[in-house]
Amino acid sequence: MARYRQVETAFWTDSFVLKLTPEEKYYYLFLLTNPHTTQCGIYELPEMMAQVETGYNRETLIKLRDRFVNRYKKIAYSEQTEEYCIVNWLKYNSLKSPKVKSCIEKEIANVKDKSLIQYLYGIESLSIDWGEEEEKEEEKEEEEEKEREEKKKKKKTPKIIKHKHGLYNNVSLSDTEYSKLINDYGYNQAHDAIEFLSAYREEKGYKNKSDYLSIKRWVFDAVNERKLKSGNPFKDALRRELENEQERSNSNYDGYQGGLSELLPEPDGD
Repeated sequence: MARYRQVETAFWTDSFVLKLTPEEKYYYLFLLTNPHTTQCGIYELPEMMAQVETGYNRETLIKLRDRFVNRYKKIAYSEQTEEYCIVNWLKYNSLKSPKVKSCIEKEIANVKDKSLIQYLYGIESLSIDWGEEEEKEEEKEEEEEKEREEKKKKKKTPKIIKHKHGLYNNVSLSDTEYSKLINDYGYNQAHDAIEFLSAYREEKGYKNKSDYLSIKRWVFDAVNERKLKSGNPFKDALRRELENEQERSNSNYDGYQGGLSELLPEPDGD
């Protein structure tokens, strides 16, 4: 036996309820909220008890019951067990709670006329479809919607085309990346960095996600460090030229001294 039943305020503006007479509205509300109702929507209500609780006589109750069973198709009734089934019970009562589901299973097991179950749950057994199939369908639709959105995003994002650079044709740069390197560092430095990375990858098997970022993060520094270690080519060449010039000067001076000694007479011995 239920302690209370909730009725939505929309009950009074429902298209079906609006067409009912005041007597029919009262009877329908009684069927939904009387103390004999159960969580499963099927309950036993003796005729004598219905008379006491509604205040209607037997003839009036039979007239109203037949109207809702045969004309409106809103309830099903078993004369043998005096059980009522509210056909649209699920419209006003949620089945999502696990506790509610457990309660319904117990109540359905106690239903005397099993034929009433089909009006609510579409079957005549205790196996109830709790809406798992509908939930799975909803989840599937949501996943498909997400996939469609992802595909749309991929279509909107233009594919970046990269070209191969370097001596070994293994440095990948887009036209935009290549132009930025030239503009930011000049052609010579950018070219040296690309060639350095190309040779380094060929020798070491270097892998990365972005050649452009690698060049900016460490390749320029590596190229400059190597230049410092190897020295300035111009200065080295100038230093060697000066050393050669000095050697030539020394060689000419020695030859001149030799010639003078031959021309000058040796001093007389005393």
